[in-house]
Amino acid sequence: MPLIAWDDSISLNISEIDNQHKQLVKIINELFDAMKNARGFDVLEDILARLVDYTAYHFSTEEKYFAQFRYIESEPHKEEHKFLIKQVNDFKKAFDEGQMKRDGSDRVLTVDLWNLLKNWLINHIQISDQKFAPLFKENGVK
Repeated sequence: MPLIAWDDSISLNISEIDNQHKQLVKIINELFDAMKNARGFDVLEDILARLVDYTAYHFSTEEKYFAQFRYIESEPHKEEHKFLIKQVNDFKKAFDEGQMKRDGSDRVLTVDLWNLLKNWLINHIQISDQKFAPLFKENGVK
């Protein structure tokens, strides 16, 4: 069973953004599944790299529309994006510098990582992203 199941509570009913959110959910679920099967360390490097790349891609999509549609709450929203990027980069740095080891010490960090991702993503979509959804729809984003 996945950690996050896609449902209407986290859908914005904007295909472009929902599809990107689904990709983020997929990455988080991959980490969770690997941890359940004692393979968290094995996939962590790949997942962290994908998260860094995909969050940058996704956030650039949202922020492009913020500028295009002059979204009034863009600055606080972008700060939320910066927070997640910093957190993921901090985890990646810890991994790259060898602070996470196969001796089991990685378990706490991977649990911390998927808790952060799960909670941040769900809250961010259900609260912050819901605020811009009407503006995006009004301007034809599908």
